[in-house]
Amino acid sequence: MRLVAGSAAVDAGLFIPNVNSGYTGSAPDLGAYELGSQVPHYGPRPEGWSPGAQKSCDFSGDSRVAIDDVIAFLLVGRDDPANPLVDWNRDGAYTIADAVALLIDILNGACPDVSLQLASTGDLSAFRPGLSQEDIRYIEGMIDLMNLSSEQQDALRLALYGEDLQSGAPKAFSLEQNAPNPFNPSTTISYTVPEGSGGILTLKIYDLRGRLVCTLVDGLRGAGSYTVFWDGNDDRGRAAASGVYLYRLEARDFIGVRKMVLLK
Repeated sequence: MRLVAGSAAVDAGLFIPNVNSGYTGSAPDLGAYELGSQVPHYGPRPEGWSPGAQKSCDFSGDSRVAIDDVIAFLLVGRDDPANPLVDWNRDGAYTIADAVALLIDILNGACPDVSLQLASTGDLSAFRPGLSQEDIRYIEGMIDLMNLSSEQQDALRLALYGEDLQSGAPKAFSLEQNAPNPFNPSTTISYTVPEGSGGILTLKIYDLRGRLVCTLVDGLRGAGSYTVFWDGNDDRGRAAASGVYLYRLEARDFIGVRKMVLLK
């Protein structure tokens, strides 16, 4: 849809502070095209397209480009997946591939923000205090899914934790509340295995009738902290229905059960 001057759809889109989407007014226009633009908000990249033609890499809002912008990007994508700003690869939908594409653009110096300070590592000193434990668990789960090199994972975790990163093995078993909760269609579950208690463990999801829905973990785990991802499907790849589910972590010296809500 192309707009005409005076349309009620002009400047009627969602405005996100500190993020420059390339729109010309006080907020994005509603429709496929910004008023007067030949570049669509959605769809495949036109020939010669670059991120700077549409969006800024500065998702953390600190007037610089660094790894921490990927973390801020993931949180925007979690909370507002329909936002065109998080369709970074311009394939029409937000997926984890968009976060990977942004990370690659930042590491390759391909971001459009030439006037901003470019930092090789992230620093969430201003951004981090606003992160909840749920946010951190979510980011940990997404890092595990992004198929990154160990150096890239370390850079993201340094941005996430900074000097607060705790070393050493956990002191006790724990099974955390999934995040987000309620969720649709996916969520992450974090747990810890204490030093000296490694071995075979299972993490399974059941419905309220006690029927097994899927198995997320079934194998040997050493001491450490883990985050796993559930895509909302059962072991046969079928989408689970809306409702309350139980997830159960069982190890040699520990059994933990929590509830979660799939809400479609």
